[in-house]
Amino acid sequence: MIHRDDTLKEKEHSESTTVVNHSVIATNVQDVTRIYVAGKHMLQVILSTAQVFVQDSDGNLVTCRALLDPGSQSNLITADLVQRLKLQQIKRNTIISGVDKLADPTFNEPGKIYLLIGAALYWKIVIGSPRNYIDGQPALQNTRLGWIIGGEVTVKSSCATSTCLTVTNAQLQQQLQRFWEQETLSEGRLYTEEEKRCEKQFLETTTRDADGRFIVRLPVRPGIILGESRSQAQRRFEQLERRLVKQPQIKQVYCEFMREYEELHHMILVEDLESLKNKESYFIPHQAVVRPDSVTTKLRVVFDASAKTTFGTSLNDKLMPRPNLQKDLLHITLRFRVHEYVVTVDIKKMFRQIFIHQKDRVLQLILWREDARKPLRVYQLNTVTYGTASAPYHAMRCLRELATIYKREYPAAARILEEDMYR
Repeated sequence: MIHRDDTLKEKEHSESTTVVNHSVIATNVQDVTRIYVAGKHMLQVILSTAQVFVQDSDGNLVTCRALLDPGSQSNLITADLVQRLKLQQIKRNTIISGVDKLADPTFNEPGKIYLLIGAALYWKIVIGSPRNYIDGQPALQNTRLGWIIGGEVTVKSSCATSTCLTVTNAQLQQQLQRFWEQETLSEGRLYTEEEKRCEKQFLETTTRDADGRFIVRLPVRPGIILGESRSQAQRRFEQLERRLVKQPQIKQVYCEFMREYEELHHMILVEDLESLKNKESYFIPHQAVVRPDSVTTKLRVVFDASAKTTFGTSLNDKLMPRPNLQKDLLHITLRFRVHEYVVTVDIKKMFRQIFIHQKDRVLQLILWREDARKPLRVYQLNTVTYGTASAPYHAMRCLRELATIYKREYPAAARILEEDMYR
């Protein structure tokens, strides 16, 4: 009769078997803690590596460490080694699964891995069968690169890995609370001090002209000082000119856009440049954004009010943070589902329906010319400008003001402006 020694069986069980303990600690029904603990003795796996010579683009031999992986379907090389070998690179989007930073937990000399030799080459360099079949010890394998070592090895240490998973009713309660908070409609938030000042300025300084158009002041911070900005605006305009020369169709649309801007008096030529010298001014760079799929505007001229001056500040830095008047997306979606039929409309040139006060237009200067052979001219933008930080606030705030003014005369329209607007 063949039998196994009980002590040996217990020894093997203690070295290789994972032990899971489960305990429940309960002081009362409302507070239950379940603890799951799993423990296993520490084992390490030696990865097979080899020192190899690789020829660079100049024919020189470079020594590097390679990881031999018979389970990999790819042969890989690190970016560091590519640079060392001076190889030409071609950019390509390829999905590679199961590859991460490679370590080298060899028994004596850990080091960086530069090559991964996969199954396509591994079986061509292996010679014979592995040596050493003793459990708990790594195996030796002869290859065309020399002998490699790999496999599992028992660590002579009393340390063991343990995993503890704890679940309490308190944690479940917190998770449930976060779920309900996400599903709850948010209440109106409180304004900051600067947002309050921005709102106060709108109420105290906003007027309307003879045609009913709003005239607003820019909500500037007096403590933010702007430096010189024309040099950067001119440099970027000259870059734009060179681009438009190479794209005549875009140039034609761009010039038509700026021509219309001037014809509508949304921008005017600054005749007296001397008057700008004693005032804090700001030149806004502008560029073309082409949107061929857009239904309304194929090309939009975008004004970059975040461009830094020589002081490291910009117009958007100088503008106070304005209150967010936009309803949250959940509220808008619910309102959208209330009606049986829904019609969406777009207000044409929405920002440009609102004028900027004459005193603040010096902060909205641009450079423009259609013909590169002519001198650059300075224009000021008279309306709320797309690209300034306060533009969305002014647009939404003026619509709300219209709803307030005409609520009694047009209650249905006022309700739409207050509840169903989405910028």
